[in-house]
Amino acid sequence: MKSSFKKYKILYFVILITTFVKAQNNNTLWYESAANNWNEALPIGNGRIGGMLFGGIEYDKIQLNEETVWAGQPGNNVPKDYYKEVEAIRTLLFSGKYKEAQEMANSVFPRAAEEDNNYGMPYQTVGNLNLNFSNHQNTTNYKRTLDIGNAVSTVTYTNNGVDYQREYFVSFPDQVMVVHLTASKPKSLSFNLSMDSPQVEHSISYENGIITLAGTSGNVDNKEGKIKFTTLVAPKLDGGELIENEENIEIKNADEVTLLVSIGTNFKNYKDLSNSAEQSAKTHLEQSQSKSFATLKQAHIEDYQKLFNRVSLELGENTNDKIPTNKRLENFATAEDLSLVSLYFQFGRYLLISSSRPGGQPANLQGIWNHKLSPSWDSKYTVNINTEMNYWYQQKLLIFQSYINLYFQC
Repeated sequence: MKSSFKKYKILYFVILITTFVKAQNNNTLWYESAANNWNEALPIGNGRIGGMLFGGIEYDKIQLNEETVWAGQPGNNVPKDYYKEVEAIRTLLFSGKYKEAQEMANSVFPRAAEEDNNYGMPYQTVGNLNLNFSNHQNTTNYKRTLDIGNAVSTVTYTNNGVDYQREYFVSFPDQVMVVHLTASKPKSLSFNLSMDSPQVEHSISYENGIITLAGTSGNVDNKEGKIKFTTLVAPKLDGGELIENEENIEIKNADEVTLLVSIGTNFKNYKDLSNSAEQSAKTHLEQSQSKSFATLKQAHIEDYQKLFNRVSLELGENTNDKIPTNKRLENFATAEDLSLVSLYFQFGRYLLISSSRPGGQPANLQGIWNHKLSPSWDSKYTVNINTEMNYWYQQKLLIFQSYINLYFQC
């Protein structure tokens, strides 16, 4: 069997040393300004909970998703008694009569669903967590990063001689989003916390030191929205004061603040909505409240890196990591930057790990990140290509690794 691999030894060796050596890239995306829109925000997630981070200075928005928040309710939209028509369409396709097959498909399955049916429900947003900072106009040294090597995002800047830092991640072991705020000078953290949601049916309360956003997904076509969700945001303060108002929670003169964000829904499985959204969110929150930020972060990174560190890729010397990622993308049209290619490759792996974990739902059209109630193509499972695109390269990596293992066994 060795001889059958002989002519491929050089190729395998080159691939091996470029793909499975420890990469020199720092696997970090970074920017010198906050996101101007949703597409510029940075995604974080644990497969179930997703967040898009804008990283604003005076006003920071975190857009929230939970993988089971869809419009409508469980049901079956497959029309009945179309077996003969489907067989006829297949016959035309296999006969090479593609135009006739398309025309018949358009007739049998029109673009607009029948009044008593639908073509699937849209994936929907939960809402937004808003952080408002006063007197943060005179800032310097701003930097917004996403380290895909440990799945932690940061925002750092200096304001009036004080260095501020925010860290963000979503933990799979603890099933909460964590936002950690620190400052180089004691009693420097003062800001307001609030929430909002575009969902028609929702309520927000600020009680017992916790923000609660509860709502129900929307009605679409012939389906009434019945996915109930509850989001709990609990600030943990080191020093300072927490004040509850009618429209926000005010934090004054704190040394350090950790925000724990827990989301639960009534979704149990594709045909059962008997879970308690409130209890689900409360359970994860209470289990994480007793843990320190350092403990939560360490557990998150260790869990994430078990998946991410399986593959490394180095295509060239990383000489451009001092350039903001958006500038590197602009320069790529005219200048070689092979390390950006490997960063792009790893970013794809980061997105899939962050939007698809065992025990949860598959990544939909946009992973788990969506800020709309009616997104493009409903952000649903379009299995003609999109689901396959999400997952195929992970399978390719496993196949390649098996080739390497086989090579060394021969």
